[in-house]
Amino acid sequence: MHRPLAPLGGSVVNLPLAHAGHWYHVLLYLAPILLIGAGLWWSSRREAKRDKSDGSDG
Repeated sequence: MHRPLAPLGGSVVNLPLAHAGHWYHVLLYLAPILLIGAGLWWSSRREAKRDKSDGSDG
């Protein structure tokens, strides 16, 4: 079932991503955090752009 890895200079071995079921739930926790972080970043960019345009009018 298991085969040894090729020695250096041998053929390229593609290692499978094993046990994806052990870490997929991390994505469920990270997704909302990343979405909120991206929203805050986008909002701060828009606000900074708006402040910059308001300051140049007067």
